[in-house]
Amino acid sequence: MKEKYFIAIILPQPYLDEIEKIKFYLFEKFGLKGPLRSPAHITLHRPFEWKVDKEMELFKAIESFEKPKGFHLEVSGFNSFEPRVIYADIKPNKELSNYQKELVWHLQKHLKITNEQDNTYGFKPHITLAFRDLKKNKFNEVWEAINKNEINFSFIFNEVSVLKFVGNSWVELKKYITHD
Repeated sequence: MKEKYFIAIILPQPYLDEIEKIKFYLFEKFGLKGPLRSPAHITLHRPFEWKVDKEMELFKAIESFEKPKGFHLEVSGFNSFEPRVIYADIKPNKELSNYQKELVWHLQKHLKITNEQDNTYGFKPHITLAFRDLKKNKFNEVWEAINKNEINFSFIFNEVSVLKFVGNSWVELKKYITHD
C-alpha cells in the first residue's frame, strides 16, 4: 500500500508558534483550514507516494544524504502566488537552494522518487499561510489582512523532517539533524 510523504524543514520554536498563530488567525477570520493540516514548514521535496513497507528504505536514503553545516535562513515579509497562495517569504539563500536540489537528486538517484513539479515551477522556498481553500474572490481581503502584520526572523537550519499524510493531516515521522 502506498502513502503520501514529503520532506521539509519544520520551523523551530518560537517561530513555529508565531507562524501557527497567523494560520489560526486566518482560520478564525476567513475559515482557511488547509495550512492547519501540517506544522509550519519549508518544503524541500513535494509530496510523493511511497510504499509503507519500504519506509525504512526512505529513511536510510535520507540518513545517507550528505549533511551540510548549519546555515541561516531568514524569513522576511509576506508574498503570494496569486490568486490562491499567500506565504511568509524566505530570503534567497544559495545554500538552501543547493541543499534542496541535491536532496531531490539524491532521492531520485537512490529511490527513483521524482518531483516533476519542481522542473516546472522551480524551487521557491516559503512558508504557506493560505492556499487551496483560499477562494480567488477572497484573495485581496486576506492579503490586506495579512499585510497589516510584520514578520521578520532568522534561524539556523539544522533539521530535516519526513512527514506522512495520516487521516487528514501531515504528521512528522522522523527528524534528521543535518550537522553536529
